[in-house]
Amino acid sequence: MIWKLYLLELLKLRKRLVTVGIYMVYLFLLFFSYGAMAWNRYDGNFKGSFQLPSAWQFIFGTGLLFTCVFSGALLILQTAGEFEWRTARQGIIDGLARQQWLLAKFMLVLTLACCFFVTQFVFSTALAVYATPALPVGWFGAVQASAF
Repeated sequence: MIWKLYLLELLKLRKRLVTVGIYMVYLFLLFFSYGAMAWNRYDGNFKGSFQLPSAWQFIFGTGLLFTCVFSGALLILQTAGEFEWRTARQGIIDGLARQQWLLAKFMLVLTLACCFFVTQFVFSTALAVYATPALPVGWFGAVQASAF
């Protein structure tokens, strides 16, 4: 039963236009915040602290703030739509317990946080790899930034 409720929550999330809008705003802010850190050029060379050994603190520090804010905003908008369209009331009429409804929302929060974090991790790690002039052996081998 919980699995069906979780799939129903994902279906409702996918059908809402606000999901795409918030995800696009998230990508826009992610691009410009990490891009500004990585694009700190001086004489054609990357400089600054967004090179790979020191970039992990930015990836796991500020990225978690972005993830929490945007997944929370999306969850609030999704839950507000439940009461506006009376789908929460219909669930109660159909015999849905409050604990099941809350568990489905909690599973949705975990899914949203994972999706936002994976997007942020892949994007910022790619920028950090690009900003690093030559990675030391042991990261991905001796990879040059010019290869990307």
